[in-house]
Amino acid sequence: MLCPNCGAEVPDAAVRCVACEAEVDFGLTPEELESARAAFELFPEEVKREMARLAEGAETADEFLRRMFVGNCPICDSSDTRSCEDDPEVYNACVGHCLECGQYWCTDCGEFFEEGDWDEHDCPFWDDFDSGMDDEDEFDEDEFDGELFEP
Repeated sequence: MLCPNCGAEVPDAAVRCVACEAEVDFGLTPEELESARAAFELFPEEVKREMARLAEGAETADEFLRRMFVGNCPICDSSDTRSCEDDPEVYNACVGHCLECGQYWCTDCGEFFEEGDWDEHDCPFWDDFDSGMDDEDEFDEDEFDGELFEP
């Protein structure tokens, strides 16, 4: 797995990053695991099959998530890609970056970016998301009780 603080490779059983000493416990509580299983059962069968296919080829949870949300590079088909969510120059989970050829792209609509022009991107998917929210719709962690699904 990768350290969420510095991005260094961390052994799966580690509690702290060997590089920056940040806490890296990604274990799920039994309640979180049960909630995730319940959510999975709500997906259509074709989504379950695709998720199983992506999981079969992944060696780690991080690899599975990368395959699911970023995928291979649309230019060179490299699997050496990542989300730019924690990239200090981008800070956008919807921007993919190929570490092999250097290409940036929108993981929602597929539009390619030159370095730095993602701020100018007018993604129709982002517009749809933004139009359904107002300032009062922002997620408030203090109000979240952890119950995602009705039993």
